[in-house]
Amino acid sequence: MKRLAALAACGLVLAPSTPALAWGSTTTGGVWPAKFNTHACLDRMAYAFLEKDPAFQGAKFPALADILAHEGADVMQRGPGPDAKGASDYSLHWYNPRNQEGHAPQGVAANYLPLAYGQQGREKAAAWAAHFLADAHVPYHINGEYAADLRAQVKTSPDHVVLSERVTGDRGVFGRSYNVAGVIGGSAHSEDFTAEAHRFLDSAGSDPKLDWFDPWFWNGSTDTASYVSSSHVLWEGLRAPECPSNPVSQYSVYWTGNPQTQFGDPTAQLTAAVGAFTIAMATDVRDNAAVRLNSAGVEEAMAAESIATLWRASFSALRTNALIKFDPTTLNDPRQTPVADIRGKLGNVAPETARQVQMRLRVVSGPCRVIDAREVQPYGDLPRSTVGFGAWKLQVAGACRLSVEAIGRYYNTPDLQLAWRNLTVSPPAAASPPSSDCNCKPGDMMCQTLCRHDPGKPPQPSSNPTPTPTPTRKHCTTPNCVEPVDEE
Repeated sequence: MKRLAALAACGLVLAPSTPALAWGSTTTGGVWPAKFNTHACLDRMAYAFLEKDPAFQGAKFPALADILAHEGADVMQRGPGPDAKGASDYSLHWYNPRNQEGHAPQGVAANYLPLAYGQQGREKAAAWAAHFLADAHVPYHINGEYAADLRAQVKTSPDHVVLSERVTGDRGVFGRSYNVAGVIGGSAHSEDFTAEAHRFLDSAGSDPKLDWFDPWFWNGSTDTASYVSSSHVLWEGLRAPECPSNPVSQYSVYWTGNPQTQFGDPTAQLTAAVGAFTIAMATDVRDNAAVRLNSAGVEEAMAAESIATLWRASFSALRTNALIKFDPTTLNDPRQTPVADIRGKLGNVAPETARQVQMRLRVVSGPCRVIDAREVQPYGDLPRSTVGFGAWKLQVAGACRLSVEAIGRYYNTPDLQLAWRNLTVSPPAAASPPSSDCNCKPGDMMCQTLCRHDPGKPPQPSSNPTPTPTPTRKHCTTPNCVEPVDEE
């Protein structure tokens, strides 16, 4: 939430006896009586459920400590989270389903993609995607309009700024005030928001980050205390608990479903799915605003479920590997290009059966090509098991990088529905494969990821940057067999 940082920046703080504002991301009390980092609490609750999922082991999901290192800000707006001063646009924290405005869906999707496919920055992506998604669960984050629209209206009618309930929501519901005990009071706000509009514009100035106007953030009793006594701030501070009381026990029923599987670059479909999920949550809050305002803990619990769901959709329960064995005839004949037999291994670690599973062997870089077989080979439905599947012959003229990939549909479990393992192969005495030539089109995040990144090893917290080497498991038992080399 943005309100605590704004309060501190303006020198407006609550008295020491006032309860700490709960639903926020503030990491230190400072002049405040306590910490109130709800976002970090929601992340912990989501992670505690996620790590029990059978697909979590081996998914290389970021460590919780590294995720939390990218969340939070102190009351002076300093910190690694998106609530820090200048860290993010205000519109990324809001989505108004009545007028379909606000950039929270884009903020979630933009961070989900590097979490799922990125090679660096995945810890920050996990934290920030979770933050923007949690904001879409806050009743006071589903109102408002773009600052540019407000400026245009004020320019036309500076002394009479009337806002429809498409912008404000129900004025009788959202315009309430709360005392220190959290008791609801006050009367419905009129349609005239002239004072709130000018308070916001005076504060925002020309700062491009302040690109969203939430009228309930500026409806305090006086101009100088418009934050502290606003409906938005008092509800979050006096009605919302710091953490929900019940642990996460399921993935969100509002997950709009995994998109259709495909090899290639599915990022457009994934962006749409994640954005639709964020919109679905904000729409649910809109439809139940009065109830959720009276039961903030329920909405926080749903936010933790949503974070776990989003994170689970960033990796797959599918697993792939391959064994490489050279044909000795081609190795011993200098007139022939060496040929390797590739035998795939396919697994599903989820309780749900993966449907329409396919495997593909792809040459990522180097002078190799698949012969006498289709690159893509269909398997069908795969229950929870590991099977030997996929057979390819590969001409290996030099050192190459390969990707053994699998896709499959999950209809009841949020899942990336794509798994891959990067391997290297080379004939005897060949040089190392090229590390930068991925044969990718510009901007193809999927191709770049599959070329260089392998999700098959667990993450190491940043506090322990040097992992203990794991003994290599030997697969080969016959001559001319080449052990596959996993790559990061």
